[in-house]
Amino acid sequence: MKKMKKILLVCILFLMVGCGNNNKLKENVEKMEISTKGINGYAVDLRIYGSTNNTRVNESLRIFNSGNKDYKIEKNIFDIDNFIQEITYIRDGEIYTKGKEDKYILSTSRVYYSKPHLYLEGVNNLKTVDKGSKVENQPNLTEYQVEFQDEVIEEILKDIEIVIPIEKNVKGKVQINKEGYVYRVIYQFETITVNALFYQINNVSNIDFPEEIIY
Repeated sequence: MKKMKKILLVCILFLMVGCGNNNKLKENVEKMEISTKGINGYAVDLRIYGSTNNTRVNESLRIFNSGNKDYKIEKNIFDIDNFIQEITYIRDGEIYTKGKEDKYILSTSRVYYSKPHLYLEGVNNLKTVDKGSKVENQPNLTEYQVEFQDEVIEEILKDIEIVIPIEKNVKGKVQINKEGYVYRVIYQFETITVNALFYQINNVSNIDFPEEIIY
């Protein structure tokens, strides 16, 4: 009987420690909430690199989120000789891509990378999270080793243009800055890394749309 009580006590303590850290990260995600009482927006520097299906992957994007309704998605394309930047705008749910004469027009095409909140959602409901530690040479950052929920991983993969096989028990890292905001979330798949860095927090009050979108 005493042995059973000890086992039960250990289990309770384990759950308390795990839940405490998890709840703390939920509080950090709540600080990133875009609302009248929260922040006005943020930008995400999204890097996806590694290999899949014997193909080298190196994606680089910047996503600007204003009010969870207006977005600017910059996709950087590198080759040997050129640098090309493809820009997509979303305004009030309507998608705009570049058409003839370099003017932006309404589009019905599917848009990837249009749900930057998903990378935060992965932090909102974690399977496991450790106690955290300071990042070497970056004392203003605290890093947590985590394991993400499978359901969130599936949603993130739907938003990524690259075909990445669905994996279970994906691990990664979450970095929190000294102000308590989520600074970086890293999703580590078997051969692919998805690295989302958040910046311009509460400093994306509007998107500078081209005039053909505004009028």
